[in-house]
Amino acid sequence: MSDLSRRCGFWSARRCKVGRTSGSRRRSGTFAARPGYSAKVKKLRWHTKFGEIVVLEPQYRHKTSRVRPFVLGAKVSPRGCSRPLQRAITDFAADDPFARVQLKLREHYGFEIGESTIQRIALGHGQAIFESGRPSLEFPKAPGRHKQIVAQIDGGMIPVVTPDVDRKDKRKGKTLSWKEAKISLAHAKGSRTPVYGGGMEGGVEAAGQRLFACVVRAGFGADSHVHAVGDGTPPPPRGQAVDRGPDRGTVRRTRQLFD
Repeated sequence: MSDLSRRCGFWSARRCKVGRTSGSRRRSGTFAARPGYSAKVKKLRWHTKFGEIVVLEPQYRHKTSRVRPFVLGAKVSPRGCSRPLQRAITDFAADDPFARVQLKLREHYGFEIGESTIQRIALGHGQAIFESGRPSLEFPKAPGRHKQIVAQIDGGMIPVVTPDVDRKDKRKGKTLSWKEAKISLAHAKGSRTPVYGGGMEGGVEAAGQRLFACVVRAGFGADSHVHAVGDGTPPPPRGQAVDRGPDRGTVRRTRQLFD
C-alpha cells in the first residue's frame, strides 16, 4: 500500500487519501477523502432493547451538504430508539402512565429511558394509527368474501383530564371531563375472529364510518348482508327519523350506509 493512501478503518473497501489536518488525526478525527470532500468521525448513539449502542460514525461533507452512509444504511436516528424497543414502549404505555413505563423498562430490560422520549414515541405511534385508520365511505363493488356479516357498535364514558394552559405548574388547576368512546366490531357469521375499530374523535358520522370500515375489513361486499346487533332498543323502521341520543343516531347512520 502506498504512503499516500491507506484503507479507511470504517469502510474497509474504500481507500482514503491522506490530507492535511489540523493537529493529530486521532484527536480531530478529520480525513480528506478526495478534493472538495472531508470526513469527520463523530459518536452516534441510539437506544435498543439491549441498551444504548455507541459507534464511531464517519460523516462526509461537501460544501453545505452532509452525507451519512451508516445512518442511511442501518436506518437509525441519532439518540433514537430501535423499532423493537419502540414496540415494547408502546405496549407498556398503552396500559400504564408514561412514568411507570420507565420502571417496566428497568424491570424487563435493565435500563431506563426519559419520560419525554416515552411520551413522544407512544403519542407518535398513536397519531400514525389514527391517520392510517381513517375509513373510506366507498361502497364495495366486488362480491364479498362472506355473505353474512354481523356488526355491532357500543360506547362507554372515559375520564379525560385537561391541564390549565395559563398555569406554569401543569399539575395544578386540572379539569376533569368525560368523553364517549365508541367501539365497533364486525365478523362473518360463524367466525371467531372479529375486526375491531373505535375512537373518541368525531360524532355520529365518524362512528358510522368506523363501523362501516370494520364491516368491509370483515369481508363485506356488494352481495353481502349485514346483521346489526343492538343492546336493547330495536333499530328504527326504514325511513323513520328517530334521534334519541348518540347511539340511536349511530344506528340510523348505519342503516343509511348499508341500505
